[in-house]
Amino acid sequence: MWSYTRNSPTIPRRKATRLNLTVPGVHAAYVAIDAVIDVPWTRKMAPDKPYDFFCQPADIAEEVYRIAHQPSTAWSFDSVIRPFAENW
Repeated sequence: MWSYTRNSPTIPRRKATRLNLTVPGVHAAYVAIDAVIDVPWTRKMAPDKPYDFFCQPADIAEEVYRIAHQPSTAWSFDSVIRPFAENW
């Protein structure tokens, strides 16, 4: 198995982490949640925000489940979860 350092200048950190954690037959993936998750304390912090400003926990879980159950012929290693209302 190849070994990469986390601070390798030639390999992005996510890829280096994936390569360090991956063994034959094990799917390692990086899921970034670039969102405010809809839980009671975040609703209290942003009570005026619309529903689609928040990511729903069940939707996040569904995406992680989908990644975890991909066929090995089409693995995805990076996923970024953002709400619909995200401003680019």
